[in-house]
Amino acid sequence: MADVAAHAGVSAQTVSRVANGSGTVVPATRERVIRAMNELGYRPNSAARALKLGSFRTIGVLSQTLSTIGDVHTIEAIAASAAEEGYATTLIPVHATGQADVDRLFSRLQELAVDALILNLEAPQLGHAAQMLPPGVPVVYMDPDAPGAEVIVDTDQVGGARQATEHLLGLGHETVWHIAGPEASRPAGRRIDGWRATLEAAGRPVPEIVRGDWSVESGYLAGQRIASREDVTAVFCANDQMALGLYRALAEAGRSVPRDVSVVGFDDTTDGRAYAPPLTSVHHEFADVGRRCIAAALALARDESAEPLSVVGTELIVRESTAPPAS
Repeated sequence: MADVAAHAGVSAQTVSRVANGSGTVVPATRERVIRAMNELGYRPNSAARALKLGSFRTIGVLSQTLSTIGDVHTIEAIAASAAEEGYATTLIPVHATGQADVDRLFSRLQELAVDALILNLEAPQLGHAAQMLPPGVPVVYMDPDAPGAEVIVDTDQVGGARQATEHLLGLGHETVWHIAGPEASRPAGRRIDGWRATLEAAGRPVPEIVRGDWSVESGYLAGQRIASREDVTAVFCANDQMALGLYRALAEAGRSVPRDVSVVGFDDTTDGRAYAPPLTSVHHEFADVGRRCIAAALALARDESAEPLSVVGTELIVRESTAPPAS
């Protein structure tokens, strides 16, 4: 650092500010320091910096799966928000099939050099493994049912499902069928709660739940069970991918969207806007989820207070996949 300072004609403190991304440095000076770093082959030593500052400038993220569009967008948003704050992310996918596997994974976290952890895991996955979290490392949870969760970032799953169901009832449909996510999934359960409560409050019949596993194929298979039923005129799908599978099942049954069946999804992915017809879907801002997770994690890492529960709102985006029932 002293060599860089001498080469750039600045103080060692200025070099430190540039290297750490902290403080205010005049742009021309910053460029001169960076040029000196490159010419001398200087690279900040993250291990030494961590020892000096007590910070690794890294956030650990545990995620249950990377196979669903929603989780991929969530992790992407967290990583982008961390980068904006000058932090790296260490991603640990949790593909464990049993509690013993989860326990072993959590015990390995003791060796992880991170300033905070964000857990994108379901409460059943955590179990007693949550007791093995590294002592002194703050944790942000994304499941309000997680044992011991003190700081939570969540999405308004119930409210989103309510908006979807109310929209379809408001168009004149007698009831709304539901293709739900996996039985063990908390978001899937919350979306069922919102759908069912809305139907019951309106005094409408509550159809049998048809389940998928978030994939397009599962939406297709679930759709095959109901596509030919004439009493099915409106379907709320727990995510956009299953809605796409339903589209195919309806087409094979000779029924069109929305003339014969109105369809609503959840997540409002960019793919859904390219469906034929474009999909009405519940929008929630993944970028906002990422920002709130990182803001909470950094606040805790700095021994500052963080909001105990932060809920990201939802908004129904109406497109051409919904219409009044055929008369």
